Order: sequence, then structure tokens, then C-alpha cells
Amino acid sequence: MLCMKKIDGYAQQANEIILKDGQYILYPDNKKGRGHILSRSIYVGPEISRIVARHHSYVRLGTDMLLMRSSLDFVLDGGTIQFGGMRENISAWVHVCIGSYGGRIVIRESDSDTGSIFIIVSTKNISNHAVVEVIWRDVRKLIMTYDPVVNLTIIGNSKNGVDFGEAGTFVRMQDDPLGILLRGDLQPAPTIRNFPVYHVIACPEDDEDDISIQPVFSSCAYM
Repeated sequence: MLCMKKIDGYAQQANEIILKDGQYILYPDNKKGRGHILSRSIYVGPEISRIVARHHSYVRLGTDMLLMRSSLDFVLDGGTIQFGGMRENISAWVHVCIGSYGGRIVIRESDSDTGSIFIIVSTKNISNHAVVEVIWRDVRKLIMTYDPVVNLTIIGNSKNGVDFGEAGTFVRMQDDPLGILLRGDLQPAPTIRNFPVYHVIACPEDDEDDISIQPVFSSCAYM
């Protein structure tokens, strides 16, 4: 029989932590009291392989979590997951699976961030009713690029146009959930192959510092 640890909105069973109804900060070590006064610090041990963010949860994680628990999978199932910038000259890959209830991905970067985070969004278990929102905090421009050859969309806060080789946080999605193919500008073919890519530039609304996008993971994205 598996033993489950369950306290208020926090539950742990085997290799999985489930969070709901609260604000949480994840840490890869067992130090206590480092969280915000309104957030609960959650220790993520090496035995944990999956974090589930359910209804009314706001889950924060930073560079130390991404570096020391790089094999973690995240499930967005009604909650919010916030990623900070990578303050090292390295890259991290994060896998986020969208659950039946969707949720929000929040990205908050700073000018001092020198590394890269690549968030790979999977919609394998998504339902038709799931609503997903990706929010970039305090940005002036987003580049959203769709490559029809590999059928992938990449979104990022890149200073050099469609050059995603620099530092920053980038989100990769399968297909064209933003409908870029129909409304984007055709770009010159990359030098390594003779196929074009499409891109759209998104800017904040008046008096806003954030950019919010809502991908549609269905055939509606092409209609």
C-alpha cells in the first residue's frame, strides 16, 4: 500500500507532488523559511519526478530548481506555474504537460538573466474545454514563430528578431495553436535549408507591461 502525505492543499505520493488551493515556492533542498510570507516552501526531493499544479494553485520555481531537478515533469491542471529567468550561462529544458483543466504559465525574466530556459508544452492529455494562457511579465516584445516543415511553434522574448540563440525563455508548442500560418509575415529562408518560417510580433496593450497569449490546441487554430 502506498503512503500518501497530505496537508491542506499539498499531497505527496510516491514520486509525485500535487498542489492546489494556495501559493507555493519549490526548492531542491530542505532549507525552511525561505518562502514569501504568503507562500509555502515545498521541498522537492530527488525521488520526485512530477509536480501537478491543480485548481487555485500558484507554483513558483527558480534557477536552483531547474538546475538541481532537471528531470522534473510539470502537469498544468487548473493552476498556475511561474518560471523565473536562468541566471547562469547555461540552458535548461522543462517539460509541461497540459491537463484536462489547462491553466496558466507565467514567465518573469530580468535583464540580468544570462541563460536560457526552453519550456516544451505537451498537449497529449488536453481536453476540448481546457483553457491555456501564457503570460510574459514586463516585456516590450514577443516573437512568435511557426515552422511548417517541422510543424512547431516557438515563442520568445528575443532582442535579435527571430534569432532564438540568445539568452531568454522560450516556449515550444506542437502545431500552430496561435494561427500564425494565416496571419504571420513570411520570413526569408534560413541559410541551412530552403524552407520559410512565419512569424508574428506581439506587443503589450496600452499602459500594460505584460503580454498574454492564449493558444488554441485544436483545429480552431487554423480556422
